[in-house]
Amino acid sequence: SEDGLHWKDLNKGLPVLCSNIGESGVRDPFIVKNKNTGIYYLIATDLCIHDNPDWKAAVEQGSSDLIIWESSDLINWSDEWSCNVRIPGAGCAWAPEAIYDEKEKALFVFWATWRSSEGKHRIYGAYTEDFRSLSKPELYIEREKGVIDTTIVKSGDYYYRLTKDEDSARIIYE
Repeated sequence: SEDGLHWKDLNKGLPVLCSNIGESGVRDPFIVKNKNTGIYYLIATDLCIHDNPDWKAAVEQGSSDLIIWESSDLINWSDEWSCNVRIPGAGCAWAPEAIYDEKEKALFVFWATWRSSEGKHRIYGAYTEDFRSLSKPELYIEREKGVIDTTIVKSGDYYYRLTKDEDSARIIYE
């Protein structure tokens, strides 16, 4: 797009990246750059609901992997690999995003996970440099009702976090 409003298909409308591992499908793609290495990572939910449209099973027993590609130029991409972010007693790992943390000098990756014992989605997070190994995932956001989608943007010296509250369908701005 030249203006952000009018778009044209690239690659004749065919996919550029496909996942042939895990559930052989991806959703919620997100691109992040590691400022230490200059490497870009495309991270995504490992989910193919088309082949098995059982949303309850996908939530409660779905993949706990993120699907990852890397690139140095945003044109040429590696083969995909999976990054396990399993939380004991939890199901899916959905809607991953990441941001470079200046203080930690690493990428902070976060995603939504369903825990049947709580009956809701909560956001977990971990640090990584390359999506091949992560710090131990920790609970990052919990609300009275579930939360599934969140994003963090840095502007100047401030970080802004926007999170969708699943119960009220409102955006929480922090």
